[in-house]
Amino acid sequence: MLEQIKLTLLTWGIIFMMILMFITFSLWCFVSIWWLITNNMIDRNMFILLTTSSSFILSLLLVLASALSKEK
Repeated sequence: MLEQIKLTLLTWGIIFMMILMFITFSLWCFVSIWWLITNNMIDRNMFILLTTSSSFILSLLLVLASALSKEK
């Protein structure tokens, strides 16, 4: 039972990290273009808050979708 919990946490941790890396790169591109167009830059704290919160929300939605799916 403990091995199953470890494997589940590892799997969702890897999925969270993959989502985080994708969102970080895409948000960085968007923010850079925004900065070039408007000359308004967001600070690094806001950037990190946006990337981690959006990654966490997407990961949570994935977990809920897989838990509610009919196929097991």
